[in-house]
Amino acid sequence: YQRRVHGEGTWIVLQNCHLAVSWLPTLVELLEEMMLMEIDRKLHPDFRLWLTSTSSDSFPSTLLESSIKITKDPPRGIKANMLQIYKTQNSSKAERDFFNSIRSEKRGEWRDFFLSLAFFHSVLRERRRFGPIGWNIFYDFNDSDFRISMKQLYHLLGSYDEVQYKALIYLTAECYYGGRVTDEWDRRLIKTLIADFYNENALYDKYQFSEAPEYVIRDDLDLDGAISYIKELPDNDEPEVFGLHKNAAISSATLEAKDLIASILHISPKSLEAGESASQKNKAVISLAETLLEETPNPFDIELVQKRHPTIYGESLNTILLQECLRYNVLLKTIKETLSNVILSLDGKIVMTSDLEKMADQLHNNILPTLWLEKSYPSLKSLLKYHQDLRQRVDMFNEWIEKGIPTVFWFSGFYFTQSFLTGVLQNFARKNSLPIDELSFRNEVKPRSFAPDAPPTDGAYVNGLFIAGARWDEASNALAESEPKVLYDELPTIWLIPVHAKSVDNPETEYNCPVYKTAERKGTLSTTGLSTNFIMTLKLPSQVSEKHWIKRGVALLTQLSD
Repeated sequence: YQRRVHGEGTWIVLQNCHLAVSWLPTLVELLEEMMLMEIDRKLHPDFRLWLTSTSSDSFPSTLLESSIKITKDPPRGIKANMLQIYKTQNSSKAERDFFNSIRSEKRGEWRDFFLSLAFFHSVLRERRRFGPIGWNIFYDFNDSDFRISMKQLYHLLGSYDEVQYKALIYLTAECYYGGRVTDEWDRRLIKTLIADFYNENALYDKYQFSEAPEYVIRDDLDLDGAISYIKELPDNDEPEVFGLHKNAAISSATLEAKDLIASILHISPKSLEAGESASQKNKAVISLAETLLEETPNPFDIELVQKRHPTIYGESLNTILLQECLRYNVLLKTIKETLSNVILSLDGKIVMTSDLEKMADQLHNNILPTLWLEKSYPSLKSLLKYHQDLRQRVDMFNEWIEKGIPTVFWFSGFYFTQSFLTGVLQNFARKNSLPIDELSFRNEVKPRSFAPDAPPTDGAYVNGLFIAGARWDEASNALAESEPKVLYDELPTIWLIPVHAKSVDNPETEYNCPVYKTAERKGTLSTTGLSTNFIMTLKLPSQVSEKHWIKRGVALLTQLSD
């Protein structure tokens, strides 16, 4: 090392520094020594130190501030992604020879499916910018996925007389690209998308794989011809090319704006806003905290709940009510305690901890406090919207305590929704002496005018669900395309009917629609073995193929973000 620095002046490259974060402080010390050497002119003028890393919060700021930073952004848009693929393939003699080396009778199929695979790769990457409606989880599809899929395509086309569609679809969607996909519903999506690109129609000229007429699979294009064709594609992609509705463009723009604002807030100095003094900020935070504290409902009286709704064999929902009240009590007590502590700390009566200081800033910026989220149900709402939503949830359970089991349950109001569903199934199982693990739900969407006077004999009526990516058409009693610029539509009351799991069929006229707690969709497995976000699957009638709604990213949400 010393010889290279002092004598030869060669370049040193340290790759993947984000994997050695604990060693980076040592590197900072070495750099400080090198800076001293440069002052004393002991450092070779040709010496350079290169570092490669992905984005990391643990990367020392000293290194960033003293470095010349170079970033490589991935291509944006179908056109840019496609050009990168074809220019890479046309970049050297070896790559061109590989592209042209397939036997002559398979050359047309190879060129068509290469173009089709390039489109598929670009669509997968670009769906990420639409957020959860594109993919539940952000996946880093990259060139290595394309290269291995391309080589497998080359091998299967060259080894068999007929195109092995099943093998191509399985290996590409389940293994190479699908190996990155961890979410069950994302796996369903990628298997649906690949079928649009690996099929017999892709061998015919100007095969249109989406609703966007500009994007087609041209027949038998060599590298230069494909590059010329790709350069004619639009610079800006319409959502239809990805299988999405036009409204998805609004979702994409909204996400970009939110990310930009979050980045600005994150990197901006924590100094006060123009014209605002520390005392003014403290007074504003104290006033807001006092208002929230006053409006926060009191915890539930557990003894009263147990007295009016005792735990009995024939009514499992009494147990669910008690469990929900206990969960909300923990949250309500946390909110009241932290608000009181913020007020006292700003008044100088108790020590201002880092957590309380962070919470005060979050209150000031109308952000849901982290201290609340640790004890809360999942929510993406802002502070004031969240507090309003919380009060509505508490009101629902207070009404349940006072008036008995509701006729229609507000599905969004449950802290742990899966426990409510289990309670409904358990009631049916005990009533009919059936094992609960053999039961499932069938659902029926009621008219918007439906206003029952009493609960159903079996199951439960629920409301409060929102459709993302589509709307409910009451005339046809089925899913329909969203209205322009309307991102969400409220679903009418649903009757959840317990049935034997074997009797639940899956006709082509129904869409298996996932139900999530928040618009974020992704979640983690909790200690119960259930997702923190996914709740259940509902079957919604449809007049078009289920694949249409899968590509649309249609889902049901129990709450909106604002």
